[in-house]
Amino acid sequence: MVAALGETTAGPVLPRLLDHMLESEEGRRILKERPRINTSTIDMAVLARLPENSFGHAYVTWLERCGVTPDTREPVRFHPSIIVQRRTTALLDHADHAL
Repeated sequence: MVAALGETTAGPVLPRLLDHMLESEEGRRILKERPRINTSTIDMAVLARLPENSFGHAYVTWLERCGVTPDTREPVRFHPSIIVQRRTTALLDHADHAL
């Protein structure tokens, strides 16, 4: 529900975010390739075995603590290209703050 609210009320933020992503080669590549982090693209068991101070281990630990997986969220409905990428990186931001 919170994600849907964010999608529908983002207003002028999304066009600015899109412009910002289009300014860099990396941003353009992400928008073109639309990489996904889910249980089909990463091995959670491998990440869990990484050293405790690693980003991958922190990511898995955060997911487990919160009772979610990379597959937990509902599909994006309103602004697919930007929202999907932002939602993907938001999960990584949470893990980064746990380090």
